[in-house]
Amino acid sequence: MAHLPGHDDFTHYLGMADLNSLRYFFTPVPEMTTITQSLPALMAKYSTPQVLSQVP
Repeated sequence: MAHLPGHDDFTHYLGMADLNSLRYFFTPVPEMTTITQSLPALMAKYSTPQVLSQVP
């Protein structure tokens, strides 16, 4: 995807949460390699909500 003048760089992700296993899966596009994170481990690491992107 081409960079637009005057816009920040960005990455698109496909994401899915499995509430049974408490895991979050995300895939950066166009790499299409799935990364898995443990939700309890992430919750222990970050004690406050984290803003990853903000739409004006």
